[in-house]
Amino acid sequence: MKKKFFAMASIKSSAAYTYAALESFFKNTQLAPRDSFMLIDNDGSLDRQKLQPYEGIEYRRNNWPRSFAANLNQAMESASEKGADLYFLNNDLIFSQEWLTAVEHAGDTVAIPASNAQFTYRAGPFQLHPFMDLDDYLGKESYFEAIAAAHRRENRGFRPCYRAPYFCVKIPQAVYDRVGQLDERFGAGGGEDMDYSIRLLQHGFQLGHVLDSFVLHFQGKSTWRGNETLQETRHRNAAYLAAFEHKWGHVLTGLFLLGDKTALTAHPEAAFDLSKGAYRQAIERLMPKHQQAT
Repeated sequence: MKKKFFAMASIKSSAAYTYAALESFFKNTQLAPRDSFMLIDNDGSLDRQKLQPYEGIEYRRNNWPRSFAANLNQAMESASEKGADLYFLNNDLIFSQEWLTAVEHAGDTVAIPASNAQFTYRAGPFQLHPFMDLDDYLGKESYFEAIAAAHRRENRGFRPCYRAPYFCVKIPQAVYDRVGQLDERFGAGGGEDMDYSIRLLQHGFQLGHVLDSFVLHFQGKSTWRGNETLQETRHRNAAYLAAFEHKWGHVLTGLFLLGDKTALTAHPEAAFDLSKGAYRQAIERLMPKHQQAT
C-alpha cells in the first residue's frame, strides 16, 4: 500500500476544533510505520502542552499566516519528498472508525469522504446538519459513531463528481505529480480547490466521494464561521470570485464555484457531457478562448 502523508492546519479561532480533530484522528486511524502526520500551526496559537499525546507528529509553525492553498502546497512538497499520497485535513473535523479504509483504497482518484454536508442523520438526541458547532458533538460521541457505522453498512463505492470542497481530501502522488500544486492567487481561502478540480479533470483524473467513509465536518470554522467579520468574508469571497472568473470565464465560475447550471442552456452539448459524467469534455467546451489557446 502507498505511503500516506497526513497534514492538518490550525489557526487561533478554531484551535479548540484542532484538539478534538486530533483526538478522533489518532483514535480511529490506523497508521503504518512509514506513514507521517504534520500539524501546521498557522499563526503560533496552539498550546504545545495539549499536543504532548501526539509526540510522533511533525509540528510546523508558520512564520506568518498562510492561505489554505499555501498550507496545502507545503504539505504537498513534504509528501512528494517522502514519495507519499497526500491527505490534507481541515481542523474542524471528527473522524469516525474506519474512515480511512475506503479512502486509501480509492486508487489514483482525488477522494473525499462523505459527511454531514450530504447526509443529515439522527440518532437519539444527536442530529446532523451541514453547519454544526463543537458543543453539538461533545457528549454525543457514541451517537456519532452509531450514525457512521449505520452509514457504512448502507453505502458503498465511489461516486464521481466534478466539484467538491477539499475539507478532507486524498490527493495521490500520481495526481499531484501531473497536475502540480494549488494556485495560490485566489487569496486566503476559496476557489483554489475548484480550480484544482478543473485541472485534474483536464488531465483525465477522477474526483469524487467515497461513500463508505464518513466524517463530521463543522464547516467554516477557520473562515466565515470563525473570527472573520462579515466585511472580511465579503471581501474574501469577492476576491476569489474575481480571480476565478478572470482565469476560467463566467460559465465555469458559475458552474464550479456557485453550482449554477443556468448558463448551460446556451451550451447544450456541454450540458449533455456533464449529465453523462464526461467532465473533461464538458470543461473543454466551456473554457474561455484564452485558456483554450494555452
